[in-house]
This record gives sequence, C-alpha cells and structure tokens, in this order.
Amino acid sequence: MSNFHVLCEDYLGIAPSIDLWLASFSCNSQLVCKGGAYVQVGAISLQRHRNSALPKLALANRPRAWQKSFFYCQDTSPEGETPLPSWSNSTFVLTEALKSKPRDSAMAFVNESLLKVRALINHGLTGLDLLSCWTKWRIQPVSRRQFSFLECTGTSADVDRVQAADWTPDEWVEFVTRVTEEKDVSFDKVGLAPFSVNNKPFEVTPFLCLFCLLYLSRTPFLILRLMLL
Repeated sequence: MSNFHVLCEDYLGIAPSIDLWLASFSCNSQLVCKGGAYVQVGAISLQRHRNSALPKLALANRPRAWQKSFFYCQDTSPEGETPLPSWSNSTFVLTEALKSKPRDSAMAFVNESLLKVRALINHGLTGLDLLSCWTKWRIQPVSRRQFSFLECTGTSADVDRVQAADWTPDEWVEFVTRVTEEKDVSFDKVGLAPFSVNNKPFEVTPFLCLFCLLYLSRTPFLILRLMLL
C-alpha cells in the first residue's frame, strides 16, 4: 500500500486513486476449508493482479523476526474522520465492497495512468525503487503529513520524517532482504530515482506512452505509419 502511494504521489504526481487501486489489486480470501468460514487471522489479503501494469516487487512469503516487532497503535484520528476499527473476535463476513471494480466514469483516467506507469517502467522504474523511496527518506506514505513527496528533499531536512537518522547501507539492505525476496539488493542501485524538490519530474504525455508501448511491441511498420499521420 505504501508503494502504491509513492507511485501515485511521487512518480505520477496525483493523489492516490481508489479507482487505480481497484484496477491493480484484489482481495484474496483465506478460508478454513473449501466452502468454509474465513480464518480468524488473515481472512483477507491484498493481491496484485497477475497482469497488473504496476512495477513488481517480490515480497517475503512470511514476515521474518516478527516476534521482535510488536508495537501498539494509538488511534489519533481527528474528530469527524473514520477512526480505526476496534478489535473484534467475530468471524469475518464478506461484503460486496470487497469485490469493487473501478467506476466506468474513471476508466479513461485509469487507462491513461497505466500508460504513464508503463512509460515510467520503460525509463527504469522498479518495485524496489518505490520501496527505496519512502524507506530511505524515512517518510511513512500512509500517514498525515505536511508535504507531498514531490515537495520533499529526501534528506534529513524533511519535517515529515519519522526517524531523524539515516539508514546505514548495511542496515537498509538487511531490512529489504527481511521483507522482500528481491535478489542482488544494493543500497546504491537505482532504476529510476524518485522525484523531489531537487529532482523535478519529466512530463509523461499520452503520446509518449503510446510510442513506448509500440516500441516495446516491436512493430516498426505500425510506428512508421503513426509517424506519417
């Protein structure tokens, strides 16, 4: 979810979109047995669509050293906003909301955004770049912040940091190898650097997106025809 937030806010320059989310992810049910009730813990997991255009990231099959990472979550929701749900031992009940699809009226926006994502991937963007952005900057995407990622510097000067100290390269690599299954992880390896105050985004137009797709499809004749129109 944090990576999706960074993709929207930093690389696409838009607010996180529920329609784009619904076009890219679905809810995966976990049942006690076929046709049975939902399991008490982990009844629903969020899963990236197999053919999703979003950058891939090989996540760990199970959290490692989770016993050392217990924490308390205090609800600080402002008055008038939906608070965190309270704990309940009731069995999970599926609702139609979990089967939601993007609105028909939003499909033009969704398709254009996905074209831009493909163009960014063609420029080198990877799933690890998304994780690298918010973890190295020490900024939690899904939180109340004063500034968007595009307004940040990626340095200790950013007021929205949750940690003042930077990672050491070894600490960051150890963290990434614990939460992902990515291979050859390096602190300095970057596919497409995140945009910021010091690294302004380039414009990704629909025409550029279309050209990138045609180029990747290896259809020179079709490209030539479009250029002649």
